[in-house]
Amino acid sequence: MKEFKKAVEKRVDSLDNRTVACQFNPNVCATARRLEEHIKADAGKGGKITGIIACVISCFSVAVTLITLVVKGM
Repeated sequence: MKEFKKAVEKRVDSLDNRTVACQFNPNVCATARRLEEHIKADAGKGGKITGIIACVISCFSVAVTLITLVVKGM
């Protein structure tokens, strides 16, 4: 039983060490490496497109508001 307990403690310690290592050095953790590769590959294309769409929608909204004000004013 003592041997089993020592083996389990050793495994838990190694898991804790891996977790801490992953937090300080993302290259150690496979998930962090994939996330970092994904972020590098994205290059902000989605953010630019979203910004352009938001600008078009807001400009359209302002135009509709101004047209509505002009029509109601006359």
